[in-house]
Amino acid sequence: MWMDELDPKVQKSLNKLLVEVSKNKDLYLLEKNSSKVQMWIALALLNSKIEELSLQRENQKLKKSLKRL
Repeated sequence: MWMDELDPKVQKSLNKLLVEVSKNKDLYLLEKNSSKVQMWIALALLNSKIEELSLQRENQKLKKSLKRL
């Protein structure tokens, strides 16, 4: 299987994402194009994680700026 050929770090990350996506199984199984819905859910989850990281980074910058004052 193609997933077995992935770098172990990437494979671990993908498996985590698949677990998160599967939590919404009841939503995408109702759709005719369930694989497309799965991909949109995965994209939304990844985007949410990016936004969280961005906020954390901004908070770190603010803390550093406040320490300088």
